[in-house]
Amino acid sequence: MTNLTLPIIAEALFSAQMGDRADEVRAALQTFSSNSSTRSIPGCLIPGWLPTLGHWRARQAIQRLDSIIYRLIHERRSRNAEGSDLLSMLLRAQDDAGHQLTDRELRDEVMTVSWPGTKRRL
Repeated sequence: MTNLTLPIIAEALFSAQMGDRADEVRAALQTFSSNSSTRSIPGCLIPGWLPTLGHWRARQAIQRLDSIIYRLIHERRSRNAEGSDLLSMLLRAQDDAGHQLTDRELRDEVMTVSWPGTKRRL
């Protein structure tokens, strides 16, 4: 399903073909999802602070996704948020006081919309 949905998500969020990044995103998402099940055992949730291999792998996957998302945010900011995709709209958005979203807030919004469950850091 990731192979099918990733190009659609990339186009809606970033108006961009993921190109070389698609394989990296796909691998990180697969690592994250496969290690999500290792964060619990029947009847017990394993705390995120506990240094398990599953937690470490999930953290590494989120860091790879973060790197890609932050790169896209910086590229788009340098082009003055041109475009009609979600990232451009979020970059242009302002609150009542005229403040725009920070890079971290943008990252959180993109991660929540794109890949639910990856917003929260372990």
